[in-house]
Amino acid sequence: MGNKTKILIWGTGKDYSPNLINLIANMLSNGSSNEVCIVGITSEDKIKGTLDGIPFIQEEDIINVDFDYLIVTSSFYYGEIVSSAVKMGNPLKKLSNKIL
Repeated sequence: MGNKTKILIWGTGKDYSPNLINLIANMLSNGSSNEVCIVGITSEDKIKGTLDGIPFIQEEDIINVDFDYLIVTSSFYYGEIVSSAVKMGNPLKKLSNKIL
């Protein structure tokens, strides 16, 4: 069995949808021996608990989350989100290189 790839999703605005999350997981695991696990969703929203069955993590708490890749699901705020993520100490290599 392969390694588990841990994904954090950032953005819950108009570009976000549960179908997009499923598509991301399927695309990342397609043809790979790695299992894909979405460890959480974050945004400026103040959601308690889960969103579409995925743990919602407050932005200020993502520094405590172990993840391999950060996927931004906001085309409008992409630059701002990337800037915030880097300021929080997340290396650019963890950020998705495409706007989803």
